[in-house]
Amino acid sequence: MNKKIKTLFKSISISSVIFVPLSVLSAETNTNNNGTSTPDKPAKPKEPKNDPEFGKFREIADKQLKEMIKSALDNLPSYIEDQISKVEKLETDYKKRLSKITYLKVVDKYFKKNKQKFINDPVKNGLNLIFPWMISRNRNVNISKIKYNNKDYDSVWTGLSDPTDYVKPLGEGAQINPTEKNAINHFDKAKFESSLTEYAKALNEGFGKLVYDEKDVLELDKDFKLNFDDANSKESYNITPPKGFNNWDDYIISKVKPRVTDFDIELNIKLTKDEEQPQNQEQPKDEPQDEPLPEDDKAKDPVKTEEVSQGIPALAPELKWQYLNESNIVSLFSVKQDIFFFKNPVNTRYEYKVLEVKKEGDKYIAKVELRDLVNTQAKRTYSTEVYMHNKDQKNALLTERSYNVIKDIFSKLYRGLGIDENIDYEKLGSGILSDALFQIVNSSVQLISTEKFINNYNRVIEAYKDELKLDDIVNSTSGFDANLRELVLSSLKTSNINNFPYYFSLVDALNRKKEGLKRRIINNKELAEEFEKNNWSLDELNKFYLNLETKIYKLRKSTDLSTFNVTKWYSRFIANLETVSKELLLLQVVVNDPSLKQPSKPTHTENLEQPNESEPRVNSAEATSSSTPTSNKIIELANKDEKRAEAYKKMAELNNESRKTNNSIVTNFGIALSLIGFLGNIVNAYALFKIINSAKWKQHKKLSILLATVFGIILVTGIILIILGLGGI
Repeated sequence: MNKKIKTLFKSISISSVIFVPLSVLSAETNTNNNGTSTPDKPAKPKEPKNDPEFGKFREIADKQLKEMIKSALDNLPSYIEDQISKVEKLETDYKKRLSKITYLKVVDKYFKKNKQKFINDPVKNGLNLIFPWMISRNRNVNISKIKYNNKDYDSVWTGLSDPTDYVKPLGEGAQINPTEKNAINHFDKAKFESSLTEYAKALNEGFGKLVYDEKDVLELDKDFKLNFDDANSKESYNITPPKGFNNWDDYIISKVKPRVTDFDIELNIKLTKDEEQPQNQEQPKDEPQDEPLPEDDKAKDPVKTEEVSQGIPALAPELKWQYLNESNIVSLFSVKQDIFFFKNPVNTRYEYKVLEVKKEGDKYIAKVELRDLVNTQAKRTYSTEVYMHNKDQKNALLTERSYNVIKDIFSKLYRGLGIDENIDYEKLGSGILSDALFQIVNSSVQLISTEKFINNYNRVIEAYKDELKLDDIVNSTSGFDANLRELVLSSLKTSNINNFPYYFSLVDALNRKKEGLKRRIINNKELAEEFEKNNWSLDELNKFYLNLETKIYKLRKSTDLSTFNVTKWYSRFIANLETVSKELLLLQVVVNDPSLKQPSKPTHTENLEQPNESEPRVNSAEATSSSTPTSNKIIELANKDEKRAEAYKKMAELNNESRKTNNSIVTNFGIALSLIGFLGNIVNAYALFKIINSAKWKQHKKLSILLATVFGIILVTGIILIILGLGGI
């Protein structure tokens, strides 16, 4: 690779901090000499003040608000098309079906037409998304009661000037009464960033429902009419404005504005709630109730829903480089399906599939199905333009390869945790671990979608295109793949989630799961009896737990380890992560962890030569005869016991391997010490023999005796270690 490209790869920097909303209350205690914990004395209340970087808040908020509105509007067409599809399938009344479809199409047209207006100034155009402006423009705020649209809101932070004071945006009839004036806006930067992130997430996921409510639909022939347009050369219909309105735009915004305003105020209250507590009020010392204790940890799926979330973007299919010069993509697609790719390298739980392609003018429009690969009933369809890369084959090729590189990075991470690219969170057997991985996935999607990442990424592609040879792709792209992998891995490793290293949350979740299992083992009185009944040794369990504890500790330390070769570091990290994940799940099986009852599909333990609980080991004859609930229960229990027995056997084997490894280390160390001691004594004896009859004998006598003693001790120590190593410690 030429020097220009190497310099470019090294110089590109990507935002090093990813903020994910997470509220944690910590209870601080002091430990006295008796080992008991006592609460700290109430600290002197901090004087509320603006963050030192408050001056930058406005620019950050303005930029992020535009990005979140653009994202919401980009996803809206797929939501509307999904709603139209449901109406066509479920609505049997012809007039109601036509009314709903007509209204949905009018709404779609309205937001497409005014997209840039909403992005540039949402409040002026009826979308009262005020909170990001309010929190970034006001060093002081009022805490107010608001009455709007027949609803009462308490503890709303309002600004001191238009539009962040909410007065003009809410309009006549709204009542805004400050209960506390000129309070200090003491949002620090972390709280500010995390609040914007949560606001954006809520907007993206809920925007479709803010825009469309079935109650908004007007009745055909009663509230509006369809008139045949005979003046147009094409046969078409005109839709008359709704009764009481000059046009459809006014009607739509009259319905959308109150819902968006309600959304904004509700989030205002939620995101400022913790900040409203008086600064001199002693904070509660209780452990947070919204986060499960480790011993209560259960498998869960944080994204399991009946429908695909609107937060999952409606990506455009991109034509692969080989087909950019084809004259008719429609006919090509009819005989060859695999001609598109999608930029979805991280959240691979969701599959994008092109169902249909048609040509409209000089554009190709694709109908795409977006499907949850775990909850396969959750899916939606949308239509979007096919991206043709301006017929630039090199650009298309490098784009596809780069996203495959990113996909491979995350695929290794998922497999290291014992799941595949479908990201079935329940297979992790831990809600704590599911939440940690969900944070990783969500943050990574945000990272590769940032403007800075995309700009840097495009610079790399432009710089490398000159080196690319389409007739020798393998050789001319190997350097690109390797350097892009290093670029992405470096960006991830130097990023933070909640002020911790990027991968720390995953490893910490494994550690918390281990601590929960420890508590369960200690509190499970029946476990010792079960071990005794099966002739199992609790010493093996203790040994396995201690070894696992050491491995998790080393894995945690490695998340913040500096390295010159991030690719090799990542390979070692994934290998160690896979070992810890497997052994933790093995421990869960041995101690009969209830959380493993939740998933119905195989988990990581099958890779440890364990039988699959969802596939009982019975032959067809047994299966036929075992048809009653009682007999099925017996088979289930028998296979469960068999699985635990094999898991214990595997645990004992791993302990034995660990002992052999430790003994080998001790033996080799003993051999090394013995050689040092033996050779040292020989050299010392030879030197002593040489000078024993010389005049210098008396000068070296004490030194020779000292060296003989030291080398003798080393020799004896080495022999002892060899004996211990060979005999087994």
